[in-house]
Amino acid sequence: MEKRIKSRFDGRQIFLPNLNFEEAKTAISKRVIIPSEHLPQDWKTTDIIEGVKRWNSAAELTFKGCEEFLRDILDDNPSFGYILKLFWIAVSRLAITGREKMLLRREDIEVANRFLVDDSENEILSSLSVTDLTLILSMVHLEKRVELKEYNFEMVYFQIEKFIKATEYKAAVRKNVAFKSFENLLSLHVLEPCRKVSKRNRVALPKHFRMVRLQIAPDLIISGIKDGTVSCPTSLKQWISIVTA
Repeated sequence: MEKRIKSRFDGRQIFLPNLNFEEAKTAISKRVIIPSEHLPQDWKTTDIIEGVKRWNSAAELTFKGCEEFLRDILDDNPSFGYILKLFWIAVSRLAITGREKMLLRREDIEVANRFLVDDSENEILSSLSVTDLTLILSMVHLEKRVELKEYNFEMVYFQIEKFIKATEYKAAVRKNVAFKSFENLLSLHVLEPCRKVSKRNRVALPKHFRMVRLQIAPDLIISGIKDGTVSCPTSLKQWISIVTA
């Protein structure tokens, strides 16, 4: 009986509703601000009460200083679960910062957000095919060596052809296969169009020539490949060494 119940609920997930900024701010405040009147009786010493006041004051200042930053986060990801996780990480890491006063600061929220973003981006990179990674490394090459921030499929594929000719990379990347990978990266939002193409211009401007931007920081891609978080063929790792030389 116990096994049957367990198997029924194994795949269940708790979904938290999306909140607007004011709702999220109120909900987080209730979890971060410590109401001194709710402290256990044996905790109501002068030192602890003063410490709670300092904590609450710092937290309120952090909320005010982070308003625009938090609004931007909620615009990108309105999930209250994400905001909860963000503050949980920010508060949890206070114990390992080595600061004399463990009070919440804006930098703690920013570090926690970078951790969450990097973690999710590494997860995406780890799930990509070799062809996907080849395209991405070509874009990293364009950004790092050619210093371009915007490029189209033709420019990316041209760099791949140059790489194949200049190295011992044996895996031929056919253009039609590469373009399917390119479209896959767009669907995953690893790439984003630089500008919307009007209906009138869609026929005039083929997909191969529409400019895009890479949404994952090149340095994160490079470090992910170097430290083994993202697995790829040795020859592609050589391309990274050329880019970073």
